[in-house]
Amino acid sequence: MNNKLFTLAIPTYNRSEYLDICLNRILIAYSKLNNGDKDLIEILVSDNSENVLSTEVVNKKKYQILNINYIKNRINIGSDQNLANCYIQSNGVYTSLMGDDDFVEQDYFQKILPIIKELKYSVIFVKAYGYTSSSNENRPKTNYHNLVFKTSKDALLHRNIHIGFISGVIFRRDKINEKEINSGVGSNLVQVNACFNALNEFNKESIYIPSNLVGSTRNNTGGYNPVKVFYKNFFDLLEKYENLGLSEKQLRKLKNKILLTFYTRNFAQYIRNNNIGLSKEDLEMLDQSFKRNFFYKLFLRRMLQSSSRINFNLLTIIYITSNIFYYPSRFADFLKHANNLINNS
Repeated sequence: MNNKLFTLAIPTYNRSEYLDICLNRILIAYSKLNNGDKDLIEILVSDNSENVLSTEVVNKKKYQILNINYIKNRINIGSDQNLANCYIQSNGVYTSLMGDDDFVEQDYFQKILPIIKELKYSVIFVKAYGYTSSSNENRPKTNYHNLVFKTSKDALLHRNIHIGFISGVIFRRDKINEKEINSGVGSNLVQVNACFNALNEFNKESIYIPSNLVGSTRNNTGGYNPVKVFYKNFFDLLEKYENLGLSEKQLRKLKNKILLTFYTRNFAQYIRNNNIGLSKEDLEMLDQSFKRNFFYKLFLRRMLQSSSRINFNLLTIIYITSNIFYYPSRFADFLKHANNLINNS
C-alpha cells in the first residue's frame, strides 16, 4: 500500500447498505482508469461497526480489484477519531474522506488525478450535489472552468463552510503530522482542522473543480448542535490558524456570507427536526458575530426563534437565493432538485 499518490478513505459505522453503494460507485469510476493510474490509488475503509455487515460488504468478490485497505476497529472509537484515523492510516500523498452515504461519479478519478499528479496544490476542492431520493439520479450538469486560489484567504472566502463537507476536500496529507490531525478530535470537524492546517502550512495555492463529481445524501447527519459545531467550533478552529490571515473586515464578510448561504438552511432544518427554536444560548453565540448585521437583527434572529412552517420556508428561500447569488453554478443543482421533487410527488 506504500507510495500511493491518492487515498480515498471511507469511515463507516453501521451503514452497510450505504457502504455497498459507495464502494460500487468507486468501483465504476476505478474501472475507467488504465492500470498505471489504478496503481496510484488506495481505497481505505475504517469500520467502527460492532457487527460484521460492513465486513461482508468489503469482502464481496467484485471489490477485490480495489485491493481495499480494510481496518476493523475492535471497539467503536467514536466518529471523530475514526475520521482522524482514516487520515493517519492513509498512504497517499493526497487524501480525501468519502462519507459512507456519499458516492463518486464515474469520471471522478479521471478528473482529479491529472490535478493531483501536478503536486502543486495544498488543497483540491470538489463540487458536490445532494440527490433528492435515490443515488441513481442523474447529476445536475455544470459547465464551469476550474478555479485556482492563489492564497489561503482566497480559498477560504470562496469555499468557506463547504470546507466542512468531508467528501469534497482533498489535501496534501504528507504535509500534516498525526498530532495535528488528532488535535481536531472533539470538534466534529476533524476534516476542517486538517484542511486549515494544509492551507496554512503548505503551498498557498489551491484549486476548486466546479463539476459535480460527488453525490451526497441530503439531511442524513445529526445528533449534534449545529450552532456549536458549524459556528463556534468552525470559527474556533479558524482562529487557531490565525484566521488564515483574514483581516477583521474580511472575517465579518466571511461570517455574513455563511449566515446567508448555510446557516439559514442548516439551522432551520435543525429547528424543524426538533420542533423548537434555537435556544437563548445559541442565539447569544450568534449575536456575538451578527449583532451589527441589520438583516440578522431585524429578520433572521426572529425566524430562528420559532419552528413555524412559514419561517422554515422563508429561511429556505433566503438560502436558495443567496447561494445562487454567490455560487451561480448551484442554480443547476436547485433546478434539478426541484424537478426531482415534482417527478417524485
